[in-house]
Amino acid sequence: MAKGYIEGSEDAVDIYEVFSIYRGSAQKFYAWHRGAVFSQYNAILRPYLEYKRLYDGISKKYSWNTVISHLPKTLNPLQYLSRYLPSHAVERVLALPHKSRQQLDEIIRLLDMDEFCDEALRGKAYALFGLEN
Repeated sequence: MAKGYIEGSEDAVDIYEVFSIYRGSAQKFYAWHRGAVFSQYNAILRPYLEYKRLYDGISKKYSWNTVISHLPKTLNPLQYLSRYLPSHAVERVLALPHKSRQQLDEIIRLLDMDEFCDEALRGKAYALFGLEN
């Protein structure tokens, strides 16, 4: 049916525009659908979402612990910020005093790790920044 329409069309069919319009419509529908589902099934979904948040946070904690534990102590961690943070967040971090506790605490916050970064992990991060715990 679509192939016949395209072949029979006298004007060129702008596939990019067609898919852009479709994508916008699909995104609006899924945004509405997600809101409707969350409204109707909030009591059921809330515990799942909390457990997922905790699982994701603990997973990130152990992942960052592994990464930080295996980095060379001479590495400049600030050069890798753009891999993990958007440019506006990198600018916020770099606006703080260089390799300071404020800078590291802001990175932890921006990575959404403040709740899951325990003292041992924070100590490793401070050591990476050349700070005493």
